[in-house]
Amino acid sequence: MTIPASCPNRAEKLLDVRRLSVSFPAADNREFHAVHQLSFHINNRETVAIVGESGCGKSVTAFSIMRLLQKPGRISDGEIFFNGEDLLLLAERDMRALRGAAISMVFQEPMTALNPVLKTGFQVTEAILQHQSISRKDAAAEAVDLLAQVGIPSPAERYHSYPHQLSGGMKQRAMIAMALASSPKLLIADEPTTALDVTIQAQILELIDDLKQKIGMSLLLITHNLGIVAERADRTIIMYAGSAVESAPTRQIIERPQHPYTRALLASLPQYGIPGEPLPVVGGTVTAADRTGSGCPFAGRCPFAIDICTHHPPQLIEITPGHAAACWRAPFP
Repeated sequence: MTIPASCPNRAEKLLDVRRLSVSFPAADNREFHAVHQLSFHINNRETVAIVGESGCGKSVTAFSIMRLLQKPGRISDGEIFFNGEDLLLLAERDMRALRGAAISMVFQEPMTALNPVLKTGFQVTEAILQHQSISRKDAAAEAVDLLAQVGIPSPAERYHSYPHQLSGGMKQRAMIAMALASSPKLLIADEPTTALDVTIQAQILELIDDLKQKIGMSLLLITHNLGIVAERADRTIIMYAGSAVESAPTRQIIERPQHPYTRALLASLPQYGIPGEPLPVVGGTVTAADRTGSGCPFAGRCPFAIDICTHHPPQLIEITPGHAAACWRAPFP
């Protein structure tokens, strides 16, 4: 496995998320904090991955950046800067102009993300017309070219196909074509290989990598699979129960994980298992991201937990330069 070296600081921060908290109403007039005080940044041409189990707040973070968070969810704290401008202060009209042009997103579940009653090519064409002042004829020609670029066979024919006439892999490629219609500076890929078989997963990830290099964009890759990011991300953020528990260049995450949750995720990957032995699993159940309890949210599942872990939540602090972890027992050897 090839692990990318630490990404150099190639420019000022393109995206800078500061202390982001996202809340939903819960019972007894309380609030459920799906994301809690999350901070990270992405540089130009950099790939940053957010990794964690379902329900840890990954997709909520993505929707918050895109300003697509559905009510009753709300951003209760924090700032989101893109090219130095706070997205949370933009009028909806200005955010709509930015969304899909400078920042695009590939959503989960391509089977349901496309409109089933509109032809695939029409949907790609509309994405182009939304952000470019060209004729519909030229936009249609560009849509066919985009379908070709993302590897859809017979693109001129598939332009006229409805989504149900495409395979899962082709639907995802069409979604990527729509996201790249305006050559965005930042692409957010939220579980882009969900529900696809392993071979197609590899093809989609390679496609995103190739297009990223061709366009020169940055990438926020959201996934539950730490193995996927090992070869693709410059830096990785591990999330658990709505918070970042570890953040570092991907090489350091893989070679010297400093949080027990990260160590458990790595141990469960087949490439790190012992031949003939069952893979280890992360014991216990996922902790609810409601932040109502005291102590570390992973303490109940952690084999390294000590008394302080159940009473005082650890802060995300730098263990070594560029490598931060939220664990009372860190650093680990």
